[in-house]
Amino acid sequence: MVEHFGPSITDVAKLAGVGKGTVSRVLNDRPGVSHKTETKVRQAMRELGYSPNVQARRLARNVSDLICFVLSNRDFLHEFHSMVLKGVENYCSSAERDLVFALWRYELDPLPDVVVPPRIVSGRGSVDGVILAGVNHVDCAKMVAGLGVHCVSVGNNMVGCKSISEVDSVWYDEAIGTHEAIGYLAGLGHRHIRFLATTSLPWFTRNYRAFSDAMIDYGLAPMATWINGTTDYNDIAERGVKEILESGTRPTAIFAGNDSVAAAVVQSLERRGIRVPRDMSVVGFDDTPRCLEIEPHITTVSVPKEELGVVCARFLIQKISSLEPVTGARVIPTKLVIRDSCSKANDIKV
Repeated sequence: MVEHFGPSITDVAKLAGVGKGTVSRVLNDRPGVSHKTETKVRQAMRELGYSPNVQARRLARNVSDLICFVLSNRDFLHEFHSMVLKGVENYCSSAERDLVFALWRYELDPLPDVVVPPRIVSGRGSVDGVILAGVNHVDCAKMVAGLGVHCVSVGNNMVGCKSISEVDSVWYDEAIGTHEAIGYLAGLGHRHIRFLATTSLPWFTRNYRAFSDAMIDYGLAPMATWINGTTDYNDIAERGVKEILESGTRPTAIFAGNDSVAAAVVQSLERRGIRVPRDMSVVGFDDTPRCLEIEPHITTVSVPKEELGVVCARFLIQKISSLEPVTGARVIPTKLVIRDSCSKANDIKV
């Protein structure tokens, strides 16, 4: 029986009219090869149908070409982070990097004395870099970086972070889209707008700061209903709506901490005979598919989740590839997406 093997590096060198060392430098992206010679080598590879040994290339370059997306303390199919993951994968694919996935679960409050990272992260040389998504404590992000692994974190869900540049991270700016949302509601005549969320989750606290600043900018008094002792979005909405309707001052609009809370608010209001947007306007935050799963479709502050993933991946690969340190924070804007859950305040019957 005769075995037929594919073309070798020797065959490529012969067709291109160069030495095997030159072919090796092209394959491993090493300097010292002119553009003209590199073009000849790659043309010869295409003509012969040559496929390099990926593992051998990685060993020669002392890299794995693997990026690990770590989702911490979140469900695997979380709708926000799955879209961030999509952006990471798109960029890694274009940069010829492979992407692997790991879950990481640990207590956040209080943070244990010992937190064990995923084995693929702690294993020396297993991956070139890590993107930390989900909900992470800033000390855990520092721990991963301390292992000698290049690391970029999604910043807005970080617990215990004192400044955006405390660890290498990418953030979305809640203020821009929130300011647009409050301006939109104010333009519809709303003056009594209530923020609804829980202080138990750090991103809601950040969203409220943006809400409060925007309200003050428009000469309006910030008002909030905080439902504590739970992180269940349906529970936050149900208890929040009850408290708001029983309060002495009923708002004309509710600004929910995220889209899941907003959708549950719409359902809770309508169970009480209060129609959205005729009787009450509702705004969400994030722009997840949940906005389009109920009627009316929810007006929301849109976080560009795929772009967030792309920027994380680009930042991480810059850190890996650069001879000089690449550090700090990157910030991307949010924007208002207008749908059907808001109407003029003077049309509201309360």
